[in-house]
Amino acid sequence: MSAKVNSLDLKGLEGYLVQVQVQVMEGMETFIIVGLPDASVKESRERVSAALHCMGYSLVTGQKIVETDNVKGALDLRQIIGQQFAKRVLEIAAAGGHHVMMEGPPGCGKSMLSDTFPTILPPLEFL
Repeated sequence: MSAKVNSLDLKGLEGYLVQVQVQVMEGMETFIIVGLPDASVKESRERVSAALHCMGYSLVTGQKIVETDNVKGALDLRQIIGQQFAKRVLEIAAAGGHHVMMEGPPGCGKSMLSDTFPTILPPLEFL
């Protein structure tokens, strides 16, 4: 079984689309991550494991290979699938100039949502 999803990677304050390809094969219990050779790869295994666990999937059987590729463009809040309540909260906060504090388990989407928050903010005005 294989799947492709789009995700977000940060370089400074800039967000970049990343295409994540996941393939599950029969075999030994292993979890292999290839691509994006930087420090974020070290913790991505735990983030992916936590996200899969939150979605009700188990990593107990088979071999998982995760491949990431940079894709041009930035993710927009409108492109996020699901997270309807959190997106509504961000829209209200943006409209009213309110602060937002998000909390939750690793991999539930806090960083992805906060990275796309500037896409719905009004342009800055210089006085």
